[in-house]
Amino acid sequence: MSSIKALIMAGGESSRLGREKAFINYHGKPQVLHLHQMLKSLQLEVYISCRRGQVAQFRDICPLIIDQGPSVGPMGGIFAALSTGAVHDWLVVACDMPLVSVQTFQNLLANHRGSPVTTYKDENKAFPEVLLTIYGGGCFSSFQQAISDKSYSLQSLLKTVNTRFVPPANEQELMNVNTLEGLKKAMRLVRKDDQ
Repeated sequence: MSSIKALIMAGGESSRLGREKAFINYHGKPQVLHLHQMLKSLQLEVYISCRRGQVAQFRDICPLIIDQGPSVGPMGGIFAALSTGAVHDWLVVACDMPLVSVQTFQNLLANHRGSPVTTYKDENKAFPEVLLTIYGGGCFSSFQQAISDKSYSLQSLLKTVNTRFVPPANEQELMNVNTLEGLKKAMRLVRKDDQ
């Protein structure tokens, strides 16, 4: 049975938001540190996925997995993790999910049970949350084929592998912050949760 490692996805360019998502302070510390601490509390070995130009920002936090070659979005970062050698399953989380909790990670891990892919999907939404997902080490060839075909959509890739869908206990935790309006909403929700 393969072990599970954690990968914080921080390689995006944040072009719509206009600032580095990984360093937004929602919980009294930069978001990347908040996620790192939660994942470490689950006894997971944690890595950050980033672009070569971001190495200086993240190297003092934990080991890095650096995107290789031209950027193909999140698929490239996950493929780089799957390419590291030994077969591991990777719990992947985007750095722009400020409401995710330790319990949400625990629930995903508990439901994984060795599936090729385990992900959250709200029954009221058309698509699963591909950046809060466990990608099994056995997915390497599917990622390799998708990249070879220049098909960089994780949503499309999930249609080609056996995927276990888990309903989220709190759908709000799957919220991604990509715009200024989304950032304001997330800040309001975090303050509400803290009261």
